[in-house]
Amino acid sequence: TTASTHTYNGYVSTDRSGTANVTVDSGVTWNLTGDTNVNTLVIHKNAVINTNGHQLKYKSLDNKGVMN
Repeated sequence: TTASTHTYNGYVSTDRSGTANVTVDSGVTWNLTGDTNVNTLVIHKNAVINTNGHQLKYKSLDNKGVMN
């Protein structure tokens, strides 16, 4: 989970036995720098994920923000 009005540059990588649950809070921008694979992805209102051409895979999505 990231806090408000921040920018995160990076990606999440898990192997088959790993679990990653990601929440992007309001006011946060996440710029992907690589393909990302998560179990649960929650994007709050006024949050942004810029995929920058990378794959973003998830099993469960709660999206109230923006994915580009």
